[in-house]
Amino acid sequence: MSSKKNEIPEGFTLGMALMDAMPVLLFSISVIMIAAKFHSVIFLVGAVCSALAGCGKVSWKLLLALKKKNIFWLNAQFRYLMTTGMVMILLSVVLSRSKIHLAVLRQQILHAPSIWCFGAAVFGMAALIYMGIKLDRTDAKGNWIEQSVNLFVQLMILIGIIVL
Repeated sequence: MSSKKNEIPEGFTLGMALMDAMPVLLFSISVIMIAAKFHSVIFLVGAVCSALAGCGKVSWKLLLALKKKNIFWLNAQFRYLMTTGMVMILLSVVLSRSKIHLAVLRQQILHAPSIWCFGAAVFGMAALIYMGIKLDRTDAKGNWIEQSVNLFVQLMILIGIIVL
């Protein structure tokens, strides 16, 4: 593992880093739209943690591409900070469930076109979880695949939120 920390992975380009920034941007727009209606400090902190996790990974790729410098913790932090952020987001929903009109929200989500968007996003998230377990985070090809799926997921979530 220590050799990975010092290695400069091959194939990490500026284009890859810029493409990886797109899901972070889409996620940030999505959580801003949700936070505007769902007033929860826990949700907001979780969303910031998740966005920072994405920014850290994008920064890692930018440094690899532009400076040929591997700041390993910028990549390694993603798993922990993203997990913390998502747990906080879910916790905020559980703790604030009395303020959420679940029946109305469920009805809106389960009708077209939002059901197609959120359904595709759930399928994509399952694929991302699988890839997170199976793919090498320092492999360029695996990164292109993973970030393409993530871009699709974040786009579907944003469109789903917009059409709600």
